Amino acid sequence: VTGIQLAEGLKPPPHPPAIVFVTAFSHFAVKAFELNALDYLVKPVDQKRLLATICKVSEHIGAELPPMTGAETDEEQRVMVTKLGKKLFIMVRDIVYIMAKDDYSYLFTADDRFLSTSSLTRLESELEPSGIFRVHRRYLVNLARIQSLTLQSGGTLLLVLDGAEDEIPVSRRRVPALKQILGLT
Repeated sequence: VTGIQLAEGLKPPPHPPAIVFVTAFSHFAVKAFELNALDYLVKPVDQKRLLATICKVSEHIGAELPPMTGAETDEEQRVMVTKLGKKLFIMVRDIVYIMAKDDYSYLFTADDRFLSTSSLTRLESELEPSGIFRVHRRYLVNLARIQSLTLQSGGTLLLVLDGAEDEIPVSRRRVPALKQILGLT
């Protein structure tokens, strides 16, 4: 069933759940609000907008959120990594790029390389709001570190990143999304 169909099926209970739609399609918003949806988020979801929605849901269901300091910014987000058998935290802002290799991910900073047991897909979903973007099936890059892009034959790109020795490939499939997010379309 679609999300709309599911929401239609949930209307009869005396205390229907708080429904929030998260979708890439804005044209279902009117129907969602006709079904008393609490909110409607269009992908890619902005982190501040998501936080506002979470607050709205918690108020609706009468739950209390843990206190927010207001200082929780993307720059303060940390990732656990391994280096020489030690578990360490590195700041997301220090990540230049992330590369998948076998079942692991390697996180590169300007000075070092760290191992993570998290998959590239998991890191992508956790770090995307912080400006970490998938450019290739094997690579995520910190958008703030992009210095230049070079068009290659076949419609791919090569990225030069501040703090990286190697150029990072952008797959043909990811080029339009990268151009859009960088405002190059």
